[in-house]
Amino acid sequence: MNNKAFTLVEILIVVIILGILAAIVIPQFTQASEDARESALASDLQMMRSQLELYKVQHLEYYPHVDPSDGSFETAATWATRLLTETDNMGDSTTAGTGVGPYMQKIPSNPFVPST
Repeated sequence: MNNKAFTLVEILIVVIILGILAAIVIPQFTQASEDARESALASDLQMMRSQLELYKVQHLEYYPHVDPSDGSFETAATWATRLLTETDNMGDSTTAGTGVGPYMQKIPSNPFVPST
């Protein structure tokens, strides 16, 4: 009698080997996605820094959250609008065609927080 089938022991050994390999490989994929999010965040922050410095240079040394007329601070929505729209060199986003910008197409999202 000539049986050409796998025994239960052989199948169990293959399953155990596959389980060990999976236990080694899966954590590396998890770490790779974390590294990718960190890299994306670092890149977004560097881009934000450079665009904020460019805004400051072109707007009489004021950052977007400072009102140039009196030096008071504005809301986050206001400074985001100043980065996303064209402004004159005093930061007025209501005067069309008189200036500089926009500095960004959109404010980057945090890759560690799920977006809604």
